Amino acid sequence: CETTVGYLHIVVHPSWAPLGAERFLNMVETKYFSSKVALMRCVKGFLCQFGIAGIPEYNKPYNGRKNSLQDDKNWLPEGPTHRTNELGVKRFSKGYLAYAGGGKNSRSNQ
Repeated sequence: CETTVGYLHIVVHPSWAPLGAERFLNMVETKYFSSKVALMRCVKGFLCQFGIAGIPEYNKPYNGRKNSLQDDKNWLPEGPTHRTNELGVKRFSKGYLAYAGGGKNSRSNQ
């Protein structure tokens, strides 16, 4: 997708998060991100939140508990001793995308 400072290339790994990957790819295919989705709440060196469509109607399919995305199984065990997998891939490394959530099975479009 194109940003105000150039193109953003995203590689999706369905084996890491099949439900999250399916939703993200569906959002791409339905042109959700063509509505000028803004980056917001940026914390230097940590994260930038995004996902709210510039066209409010585009958000409706993701609003409410009934439209929440079920959690994917963690692809890495929890805890500080399990920050990487057997290939050396780090959890939450620079450039990773993840859905925000407010509890179990609460992910939506952000």
